[in-house]
Amino acid sequence: MAVVTGVLYEAASLNVIGAAKADAIVLRVKGSPASRCFFVDSEACNEWLEEVADEVGISPSGSDFLKVRRRLRTAYRKGAFPDIVVGQRVVQLGNEIWIDRGSRDGTSFRVSPGEWSAVSDAECPVGFLRTESAQALPAPSSTGVLDALRVQLRVDDRAWISILSWQVMALLPDLTCPMLYFFGAKGASKSFTSRLVLTFVDPRRGGLAFLPGNRNDLISMCRSRRVAAFENVSNLSTATSDTLCGLVTGAAGAKRKLFSDFDEATVSVRRPMLANGINLPEEHSDLMDRIVAVRLLPIDPSERLPESKLLGDAELRAGDVMAGLLDLVAGVLQDLPNTHRDSYGRMADFERVYFAVGRRLGRSDDVLQGYLDLDKSERVEGAIDSSVPASILRSLLDEKSVLQSTPSELTVQMSHHATKVGKWGSDPVPKTPQHLMNSLNRQEADLDAQGYHMERFFLPNRNKTRMVRLWKGETKPDVKAFEAAQHLSKDLEAIVRKVVERAAQEQKIETVPPDPGTEAA
Repeated sequence: MAVVTGVLYEAASLNVIGAAKADAIVLRVKGSPASRCFFVDSEACNEWLEEVADEVGISPSGSDFLKVRRRLRTAYRKGAFPDIVVGQRVVQLGNEIWIDRGSRDGTSFRVSPGEWSAVSDAECPVGFLRTESAQALPAPSSTGVLDALRVQLRVDDRAWISILSWQVMALLPDLTCPMLYFFGAKGASKSFTSRLVLTFVDPRRGGLAFLPGNRNDLISMCRSRRVAAFENVSNLSTATSDTLCGLVTGAAGAKRKLFSDFDEATVSVRRPMLANGINLPEEHSDLMDRIVAVRLLPIDPSERLPESKLLGDAELRAGDVMAGLLDLVAGVLQDLPNTHRDSYGRMADFERVYFAVGRRLGRSDDVLQGYLDLDKSERVEGAIDSSVPASILRSLLDEKSVLQSTPSELTVQMSHHATKVGKWGSDPVPKTPQHLMNSLNRQEADLDAQGYHMERFFLPNRNKTRMVRLWKGETKPDVKAFEAAQHLSKDLEAIVRKVVERAAQEQKIETVPPDPGTEAA
């Protein structure tokens, strides 16, 4: 048994090109026709060891596999194998980007500033992890034509630049890429459009996946692919929204390592994401800040085509589109160091790439800034409209301009205003001041963007009373204006309370039944 294990380990070691640490031990090994890269503790490693054993004429058993894998891990920790860089589909090495085409011949693309080329597996200095669902990128042609993709997407210029910018970012590994979200009514070809866009960055067998409901499953899914693409995203829980936010900007999942009481297993993930749905998740304002939204219009029945026809047309021009996208990535990689702005939004990396892509397409900075401003205004408007308390507060400030009160008094004022307007249904305001302030805190940045501002402070009294100031407009009123507004709101509240009490008392008097004895007399 020891001889068999030793021979198998020696043969396996000779086939190892290099090793890397990427949340687990990863080996890059010689294979036919292309070298492969996988985790030591994976089923793919077992299959590789079976191939190695077959080459040396050994029929290994399960125990041999375990011993050899254990020896490979030990050899890695001792630095027995050369270090390599490993990634999913895209790896950056210096100022060059290496993109795994995913084909069986091991071809990859080397993208440097201003140019790109296809290279063989032997020339590639990095390793690529592939899962079973991974498919090959289209083989690029000699001429790049991006307009062939735009014809099939049926989008306007603003959406076109957003889609191209997202595709470029999906092929640039060290940038924070927002989620691309297609939305629209049923029949708007959201699923086909999503798959078509994904074809040129990270195609997958079966297309898009449904969003996992478990956080660990979601992190595992993102870890196994370059782009996490989700189908028919509708109702998102707060926990799922928070997880998606973390996956856009970078997050880690940690739990107890199996067969251990104290060791921790940690997985760090940051991925580009794509999703589609009928509505935007506007109730999750934090996630909306990380979304590039593209509205798709329903297709007229007279213009609909069979999906086989659409796929055939897309396949005919896929090589031209792939070459055009690689040209654009190389150009952006060259322009990005000199692309700067005076101020940035929350997704600063995306704005830099957006301007670099737009300039490559011949758009002026004024046009590009106008597109971004319009995207932001639509996103903010949708976020406020989706929040009933924020909508009521905006309506109240449109009427009064200045408010100063405690959270409890603000709750009463907003309830009275909602009842007077009669637009938001019954009980639209949270019943407790704490819940109201929590809701307004989530929408504060969106309200601020529309010119509705909020400030919190404590009165210098014995109880340190918590207060809130609200005003409409860019200029903050002085303290006297706030104090006058507070006294006025208290007077109005007292008047309203008296009117309500008097009406209730009169209704009670009218509904009291007459005394039977008096009626008989």
